[in-house]
Amino acid sequence: MTMMTKRRTILLVARISLFLSAAILAFGQSNEKPVPAKVPLSTDEVQVYRALLSLLNSSPKTQVKSLVNQTLPFDISEVPEGAACLQGIEFEKPPQRGRAVHSFGAEFTAGMALKLVEPAEQAEITAPKDSALPKQDRPVDSTKASSESGLLVVSEIAFDRKHQFAGLKYVLFCGSHCKYEMTRVLEKVGEVWTTPVRRVCAVSLN
Repeated sequence: MTMMTKRRTILLVARISLFLSAAILAFGQSNEKPVPAKVPLSTDEVQVYRALLSLLNSSPKTQVKSLVNQTLPFDISEVPEGAACLQGIEFEKPPQRGRAVHSFGAEFTAGMALKLVEPAEQAEITAPKDSALPKQDRPVDSTKASSESGLLVVSEIAFDRKHQFAGLKYVLFCGSHCKYEMTRVLEKVGEVWTTPVRRVCAVSLN
């Protein structure tokens, strides 16, 4: 690893460990420092996150092996006004100006084959390797690629006023130099949160 690459990696680890500053890795929307939420995850929030995990794990290509144990801020207003995924939905105003974040504890992953990852550990796993080299000349690190694949980062959840719809962002790292980002809206049908295709707001695969 070159000196320049080491320096970049150190900076990346430091920035992510400071509450995953919004410009890092995935969501990059605000320079304001997130703050811990004053209340724990609600039953609806837990169910939404579990519904997302079930959706991703339903396909071999999107299996989740690790979950970063802290959410990222999310503001539903960043979805373009008039987007089809938001039609007919009036969302609540975010608490604490959308800067509040939650942490996942062992109770969240109970019964699941899912590892919780610290933000700093995420930075070490996903930091570019020998990024000063052209992509085709970078050495393949099979250990790093294996640990990175299946790593999920999720945002806070924005609910509508009736708590029938829930919007969120997530990033799934699918291997070395590969990540899959999505913004979507889940819908509560009866007592079950579902993920209708028509409520996908944005998709990005890098």
